[in-house]
Amino acid sequence: MIIGSADGRIKLLDARSQGLKIGTLSSHAGEVKCLAVDLNNWLLASGNSKGEVRLWDLGTHKQIKLIQEHSLPVNSLVFSPDGQTLISGSDDHTIKFWNVKTGEKSNVLEFDYAITSVVFSSDGNLFATGDYGGNIQIWDFQSKKDIFKERVHSAPVTSVVFSPDGRSLISGSKDSTIAVLTMIIAT
Repeated sequence: MIIGSADGRIKLLDARSQGLKIGTLSSHAGEVKCLAVDLNNWLLASGNSKGEVRLWDLGTHKQIKLIQEHSLPVNSLVFSPDGQTLISGSDDHTIKFWNVKTGEKSNVLEFDYAITSVVFSSDGNLFATGDYGGNIQIWDFQSKKDIFKERVHSAPVTSVVFSPDGRSLISGSKDSTIAVLTMIIAT
């Protein structure tokens, strides 16, 4: 289990051993707002209230990259299923795409609202975003073109997740609702 805290620390716990502490990662200057794990490469990404993204080696507990490209808090992080790309979503109304190996930015998409949630489909062909305006967008990963955009909620989206088969997107919101969007896939 991995827990980010308001004091900038990340705690690594063994959930099988009643919360036995494995280690603490503690170089964030601000509140840890989001975490993402890539088990392909045994990496952890963390985003904070200062707009920083840090990459950590879970084997050594060492920070391997610091990315300081967002001007406001980072709210959501997700690794692509193949572990090659990290997407960060921020209050600065952008999502940014990072090459995991080099830490270099490969693309930026701008939005009308702060980004609250980002998720990949299990096959990596699609990703989805939720924002502070209640909007949901579904994107083709290769072209970075949106294939769906709609204001689904009357308050900020708090989370988006694809179903395991990638045919449905579920979103939660501060408006106390859950929406299920089912995609019709032409064969």
